[in-house]
Amino acid sequence: MCAKKTGSFKDLVVVGIDIGKDTFHQVGFGWSGQLVMRKQIKRSALNATFEQFPRCIVGMEACLNRNRLTLRSSPL
Repeated sequence: MCAKKTGSFKDLVVVGIDIGKDTFHQVGFGWSGQLVMRKQIKRSALNATFEQFPRCIVGMEACLNRNRLTLRSSPL
């Protein structure tokens, strides 16, 4: 599960989010599928984290909290 991070943060194209009760796990990939970032953040830091990302595709698991999170992050 410890893949090496390659590429740079500006190459971020796709971000996947695993929604937990108190924390989120984020994994980001570049154009060629290389791992660009992997981090765990607290729920309260989600919007601040997304403000740092370049424009990219975000995928979330389907759960009840996803709808609320989508509404909060859509202006970003």
